[in-house]
Amino acid sequence: MRTLRAIINEAIDKGYLHKDSYPFSTPQAKSGKYKLTRLKSSYKPRGLSIYDMDKIKNFDSDLYNHLRKAHFYFLFSYFCYGMNFTDMAFLEWKNIKDNRINYERRKTKKGFSILITEPIQILLDSFRSLQQIKTNYIFPILNDKVHKTPTSKNDRIKKSLKEFNLDLKQIQKLLNIEEKLTSYSARHTSCQALRDKNVPVEDISELA
Repeated sequence: MRTLRAIINEAIDKGYLHKDSYPFSTPQAKSGKYKLTRLKSSYKPRGLSIYDMDKIKNFDSDLYNHLRKAHFYFLFSYFCYGMNFTDMAFLEWKNIKDNRINYERRKTKKGFSILITEPIQILLDSFRSLQQIKTNYIFPILNDKVHKTPTSKNDRIKKSLKEFNLDLKQIQKLLNIEEKLTSYSARHTSCQALRDKNVPVEDISELA
C-alpha cells in the first residue's frame, strides 16, 4: 500500500492523475478506510533477551552444518549494529580497510564505517575460509561471475533471505527461544543492547 501511495503521488506530481482522485485524503480515508496503519501486522518485533542472545552466541552450529551460514549471518548482523541482509549481501572484501568495514546503506545511501571487533573478525575469517568459489563478495550470497544484472542480484538476495529466515526458525526451535527469530531480530536486539548501554536514541537512529 505504501508503494501504491508513492505511485499515486508521483502520478499527481507528473500530471497523470488529478489530485481530487487521491484516495488517502477522501472522506472514506478519514473514516479509516484507506488508513495504512490498519493494514499492519499485529506482530511487533522485539529484541531478544540477553539470555536468548547468549544462547545464539553459544550455539555450536558445527553440529548442524546446514545451519552454520544462518547462524553466522545473524551474529554478523548483530555485531555490526543490525546490518541489513541486503547490505551484507553486497559487501565486498574491498569494503574492508584499516580494520574497518566501510559501506553505503543501499536503502538510504548513508555511509557507515564499522570498527572490526574480535567477534566480527572471527566471522570474516570463517567466511573467507569457507569461500569455495573466488568472488569479490564476502558472503556466499552473490557471485560476481553469475549475478551480473540488478534483477539476478535481487532475485538471488530474496531467495537467500527466505532460506535464512527458514533456517532461523530451526535455530529458534533448537534453542527453545520463544521470541520469533528472523533476520530483523538481530537488528532489534543490537539496538536494544545499545539502549541498555545508555547510547543516545539519536545515535542509535543514525544506524538505521
